[in-house]
Amino acid sequence: MLVILLLLCLFMLFYFLFVRDMEQEIRGVKDWFRRLTLPVVSAGAAFLLGTFSCRTPLAGIIWAVGGWFIPGWAISFAAERKRAVLRSDVKNFITAAAGLYAAGQVTPDVVRTALARFPEPLAGEFQVMLGRHNTDRKASFPLMFENLAAKYDLPEFKAVAAIVAASERAGGPKAAAGGLKQLAAALRARDRRLQERRKATLEPLIAAGVVILLTALGFLADVTLLSHYYFSNPAGRIVLSGASLLLLIMVLVVLNAVNPKDLLG
Repeated sequence: MLVILLLLCLFMLFYFLFVRDMEQEIRGVKDWFRRLTLPVVSAGAAFLLGTFSCRTPLAGIIWAVGGWFIPGWAISFAAERKRAVLRSDVKNFITAAAGLYAAGQVTPDVVRTALARFPEPLAGEFQVMLGRHNTDRKASFPLMFENLAAKYDLPEFKAVAAIVAASERAGGPKAAAGGLKQLAAALRARDRRLQERRKATLEPLIAAGVVILLTALGFLADVTLLSHYYFSNPAGRIVLSGASLLLLIMVLVVLNAVNPKDLLG
């Protein structure tokens, strides 16, 4: 057994040293852990909790479905909060860049000016862009903006890339300024629509939250204070499983209702 373990360790050592890039491999392991391990652990814990609470594996399976999605919800929520801050900085960058292009500056000057005005991570990304431009004259700013769009999942950078690429073919800084001004106006219109949507859905979401809270409190009372009524026969356990399914459906419906991706592109 020790020989097999030693051979496995040696294989992993040589694999990381000579076959794969260590940083990329570690990132891949982290992504795999986040996408698979966390949902599995969460679903397993939810299954045990649901089975113990309702005294039936049927409820445990329903709870496991919700538990599978919990890590994804938490990660997506945290990522969206970070993306919202970055999206605001990108919108300000687009507005500032439009003014700089209108003043006759070219793309390297615009990026250099923005480097001093914006916080991380934009400042670091702009520094890298300038470094690539200074060391490689074939480096393309439109391509680098597209890479930022893919890296941060922000289509705003992709629109900037298209505008800068078009201005390099014809029109120069004035064309870039005009395109970025139109883009900034479109982003402001999008933000207004998002704000209107939040206002329109606020009251229904509050009502749905109250209903879910009352249903959850009733369910909690059923499995604690009134447990002797439900656990005395199989029908009671089926009723509790149905209540678990109802709670899961309501939560999924509410989360889908507050998803703004149809407007964010």
